[in-house]
Amino acid sequence: MITKRLIRFYRMPSNILSLRIAILLLLGEIFIATAGYVWIEEYSLVEAFYMVIITISTVGFTEVQPLSDAGRLFTSVLIVVNIGVIAYVLAVLVTISLKEKYSSACTIIPLLTASVY
Repeated sequence: MITKRLIRFYRMPSNILSLRIAILLLLGEIFIATAGYVWIEEYSLVEAFYMVIITISTVGFTEVQPLSDAGRLFTSVLIVVNIGVIAYVLAVLVTISLKEKYSSACTIIPLLTASVY
């Protein structure tokens, strides 16, 4: 059962697989960061989720409560990690959109170069 799912997972087109990985990375980041704020700063789930959203969206509205030194360090790491995650998500989305837009041009070019020789 599990092996069939894994085989199906790896047979997906690369753009869908990359999009799934990007979404899982973003959701994983939100989940882990929320748990981090609950553990480090002892926030409630709502407060921790709010802190994660204002941090990763770069709004930075205001903290729920003043952060400890450990909380500031955790937030700094979260910001740096988020830069990479958002860059990956945007790269996947741009790749998918360009692949769909220019896929017909990519199939014609090899045909044109083959007829020259």
